[in-house]
Amino acid sequence: MDYEVLLKSMQELIKKTKDLQDSQKKFLTTIGKDAENGDLKALAKDLGSYADKLNSLTEINNSLQKMVSEFDGEAYMTEGGYSDQMLEYCKKENVDVIGQAPNFEMFPFKVKVVPAEQAVYLNNKKVNCLRPKKMVALVRDSQDKLSKANFNAEAFGKELMAAYDLLVIKKKKDPEKGPDMPLKEIHSLMAPMSRLKKIYDLNSFAYDLSRFMEEDAKNPIYLGDDHRRMQPGPSREAKYCIRLLDSKGKESYQYSIRFYKED
Repeated sequence: MDYEVLLKSMQELIKKTKDLQDSQKKFLTTIGKDAENGDLKALAKDLGSYADKLNSLTEINNSLQKMVSEFDGEAYMTEGGYSDQMLEYCKKENVDVIGQAPNFEMFPFKVKVVPAEQAVYLNNKKVNCLRPKKMVALVRDSQDKLSKANFNAEAFGKELMAAYDLLVIKKKKDPEKGPDMPLKEIHSLMAPMSRLKKIYDLNSFAYDLSRFMEEDAKNPIYLGDDHRRMQPGPSREAKYCIRLLDSKGKESYQYSIRFYKED
């Protein structure tokens, strides 16, 4: 089962529909002239031809309806055809993707295929799209919009450092030593309420952190009155980390960060 096959068949019939409609418009003009000229013999003939075209349109519409009703969208999604083809288009379009049906991550978006609804959820937004190629294009467009959006690295860094400092206090660590703090816990402080976590989820946080780290690598960012810098912490198992992806598609897993004063 492949939506592109269905689409090709539908497009052929849709083109026939358009051609018939264009022809209908010409016939309506001719019919009007027949009536004005009082040529009832020609009018009767043209009305008959017009009726034939209407019948043809009805037949095409019935064929389209039959195609749509016979395409089992739920089975298409359930049996893996949809997800497999979506992964193929991700590869073609160079869209980073991890996971397996029905849950995927196309950084920084979470993508969930829901067969029962014949829909896909892009983060929390429901998208009625049974065409994998179009779904991947939608993700790509969303990624492009994010990358082109203004990002104030310093402002994000200040919020990040404020949450970090609060976590240091909560854990009763010595701030002068710049202890490593888990990123997942920092994110929880930046989005403390469940409603905020839905709006600014861990993937969104990871996306901002990736951009901040890229900016900091190009031009060191010093934050606060004490001019501190952020530093990634030691590595851990991936399951304890958040996944980052830079603008060039390089993947990394980060568990913690620290803020410190340079000597």
